[in-house]
Amino acid sequence: MKKSEALNITGIFNSLDTEGLSELSDILSNKKGKDFSLIFTNPKTGAFITGNISKFENNIISFSPDCPELLSPLVESAQIPQATFKNKKSIKYIQVKILSKTIDNKKLELQVI
Repeated sequence: MKKSEALNITGIFNSLDTEGLSELSDILSNKKGKDFSLIFTNPKTGAFITGNISKFENNIISFSPDCPELLSPLVESAQIPQATFKNKKSIKYIQVKILSKTIDNKKLELQVI
C-alpha cells in the first residue's frame, strides 16, 4: 500500500496559487461544523504542533494548538514553511506566517503565504 493511500491523501495544495487559496477558503467556509486541523513542525525545536482551526477568512487562520507549551520559542512573524491542513476528506499543504499569538500560546493568528 502506498503511503498516500494509508494516510488517505487525496491531493496536494499549493498555497502560492491564488486558485488554491480560493479552494482552501471554500473548503473551510462551506463545511462549517466539520473538524479542521492543522499540523506543523516547530522550526525552533522540531516538535510536532497539532490543533484545530476555528476560523479562516481573508487568508488568516485562527488556530488553537493542542499543546500550547510547545509553541514557546516561536515569535510573531516566524514562518512555517510546511503546514498540513486536514479535514475528514482531504489533506492540503500550506505555508503560514505567525501574525500574533496570545501570551499563553492558546490562540494563534496565522497568515497563509
